[in-house]
Amino acid sequence: MKRSKQFVICLLGIIYFISPLKLYSSTPVNVLNISEPSETSNCKEAPTIFVSIASYRDPQCPVTLRELFNKAQCPSRIYVGICQQNNEKEDIDCKKAYCQQNKNCLSDQIRIIRLKHTEAKGPTWARYLAATLRKNEDYYFQLDSHTLFLPNWDFKLIKMIEKNPWGKAIVSHYPLAYEYNTHFIHEDYKNLVPALCNSFFNQDGILQALSEIRSTIVLKPLPLIAAGMMFGPSRVLSEVPLDPHLPFLFHGEELLYSARLYAAGWRAFMPTENVVFHNYNRKHSPSVWNDVPGWIELQKKSLQRLNSILDIQENFKETEDLLGEKDEYWINNKESLKQFNIQFGIDWVNKRVTKKWCSTD
Repeated sequence: MKRSKQFVICLLGIIYFISPLKLYSSTPVNVLNISEPSETSNCKEAPTIFVSIASYRDPQCPVTLRELFNKAQCPSRIYVGICQQNNEKEDIDCKKAYCQQNKNCLSDQIRIIRLKHTEAKGPTWARYLAATLRKNEDYYFQLDSHTLFLPNWDFKLIKMIEKNPWGKAIVSHYPLAYEYNTHFIHEDYKNLVPALCNSFFNQDGILQALSEIRSTIVLKPLPLIAAGMMFGPSRVLSEVPLDPHLPFLFHGEELLYSARLYAAGWRAFMPTENVVFHNYNRKHSPSVWNDVPGWIELQKKSLQRLNSILDIQENFKETEDLLGEKDEYWINNKESLKQFNIQFGIDWVNKRVTKKWCSTD
């Protein structure tokens, strides 16, 4: 595929490898106004989806709920689990605000854990708690609380899984951005889809994904998932449960879960089209990193646990003060870790990646 010159930008610690394309045309696209005809379907027989949402003091959470249900083809088959971490004196309650603003509030389909913001332990722990609200739904969809949707997102994602020849497929990427105040999205959203094609090693020696916006779909498995947009059969949580022993882990969450998925036979794929959009410009929003003291030491312990699970000898120093034991969240099959690194060219010694993940060669 021919490609124009590309560059890297960083938004709130998330780095994107993108083509230098205009974000908006003279006629901007407002994602809230996009409508599509719903496909004919029998919703009573449609699969159910559990949507996991981690929310930290987020006023956009009720909008996410509204759009999630309004844009679904079968909203009656959508169930939501929210881990809400709020300052009760200052922040709006996600479920209550959604139901107050929407006459057709599907209250019985929304499960919520409410925590004080000072009890928060970072996004990885919040996602673990939200996932505990899952019951017997067919699919699992992990999102952040500042996400907007295209119409029929539910059936589009299910079809991606059904058409994927890999028996254990996960669809995941860093979604295209939307602008908070205007809800504008990329004008060419129908033709450009981000994929986690590239990477870099951060200051802690942890591999992080770089997102490349593409005009062609990568059909082969990619090594890393995006924690803020991950969809697949719900049995993935039974086979690869989220780890509760990773307080304040941020960079490293995606690498660790990706390796555990790989060891259990799951593979990550980019979506074949855009279905959701993400607000990355949250620099004025409350942050757990500012609100909760003492997180740095706990994060260091989480990184030690990560390095131990992944057997990254170059990063890990043995310590008795390791969070958790070698439990169900561990990767006991070291050969699978070796194959993960070989398949995707991950060189921990020299901190480099030797293979092009999205190459068609």
